[in-house]
Amino acid sequence: MEAFPRKTLRPGPALESRDGVLNLKNPACYVFPEENGCSPGDHFASAQLREARAFTRYEPIAFVASTWQRLANAVTLCALVLTGASMIGYAVHRAIGRQGPQR
Repeated sequence: MEAFPRKTLRPGPALESRDGVLNLKNPACYVFPEENGCSPGDHFASAQLREARAFTRYEPIAFVASTWQRLANAVTLCALVLTGASMIGYAVHRAIGRQGPQR
């Protein structure tokens, strides 16, 4: 991200359409350009008004993540589940250990 391709970004309303594009950068083009069929710095197309409006409202937008990102997400989820299970197992082990030997 050393270079921020400004392209045709201009002062004015973000959802203003000119020459087939909105005055708003598509963030998916910075993170996953190949998967989303764009290049860094591309704007939302005028046909993507719904997605652009959702983005300006901090709502989720649809985009395609790379295979490596999906794999990393799966590994993270597994690590969180294993960590939670380990913490619960440790708490149960400690609780049983405090009760002392059963006679």
